[in-house]
Amino acid sequence: MRWRVRALAALLAAMAAATPGPARAMNACANPITACPCAIKSAGDYTISGPGLIATPPGDCIRVTVPGVTLDLASTIISSSPSATASVGVHVLVGAVGAVIEGALNAPATITGFTTGIEVDAPSVTLENLVAQSNNIGIQINAGAAYGSALAVRDSLRTGILINSPHPGPYLSGVSVDSTLGFAGIELNGVQGAFLTNVTVTASNTYGVWLRASSRNVIANFAVSQNTNGGIYLGCFRSGGLLGKRCDTIPPTPPSNGNILTSVGDPSTADGPAQPDQAYGVAIADGNVGNRIVGVEGSGNGRFDAIDGNPNCATNLWTANQFATVNPAAAGCIH
Repeated sequence: MRWRVRALAALLAAMAAATPGPARAMNACANPITACPCAIKSAGDYTISGPGLIATPPGDCIRVTVPGVTLDLASTIISSSPSATASVGVHVLVGAVGAVIEGALNAPATITGFTTGIEVDAPSVTLENLVAQSNNIGIQINAGAAYGSALAVRDSLRTGILINSPHPGPYLSGVSVDSTLGFAGIELNGVQGAFLTNVTVTASNTYGVWLRASSRNVIANFAVSQNTNGGIYLGCFRSGGLLGKRCDTIPPTPPSNGNILTSVGDPSTADGPAQPDQAYGVAIADGNVGNRIVGVEGSGNGRFDAIDGNPNCATNLWTANQFATVNPAAAGCIH
């Protein structure tokens, strides 16, 4: 009996040690910020002291918790060591409405080595002149009406920019995403009303831009190339192996309807140059309808420069485009 009691006690102790405790409270950030982790708990303009900060995981480096905050990272580097157990580099919490996170013009700040480089949970947040380098997810936007410009995301292990919100989507301009190893350079998941312009996405392992269950968004003046499966994909298949086919997920994934892919001035491009660098330029899966593709050029993709899986394109409108190759079933409706 005694050995059973001792064994049970040891098991309970081990379980207690393995159970996460309450999240550690963060001290308020100094101004300028000299070390992290810390939380910005009062409105004001904040800067970083010195060349940067090194986070001590687990946990976030900087949290912004209140409205009325401008965090000027200048040209500093926010990093984590070791990176494997890090959380978020700069985390804008739900209550920090309208916060501004910015780097220096022409010499942006860099956030590197985190599970998520920058996470935005509050509405109407501004991100400018920032680089997210070598994070699992470079930038994650979970709230509506965000604004972002001059953003560069590189070498993400999972997703470059993840927009994850049922609220009105963000306005992003001047965005480049390169060398995403996971699913997509830019993923819109359940998003409506986003406007992305002057977007360049290259060398993503699956899709350049993925619209998953996302409707009534506009993507203009884009260049997508050397993304393994597709430059821009409207559908639900994560692997990219069945582009153009009807989604068969359980439960069913809502379609991506009523989106606009277009050009303003210079044409948008979806180029290979060759498989396996990018199998498809623009791909729409069966069941995704009411989309407009206008003024897009595509050539050199491994299979088709454009593919529409709907019979006779359904209500998708393809016009004023220049695609060298299209799937035969859509040859009469992709123009």
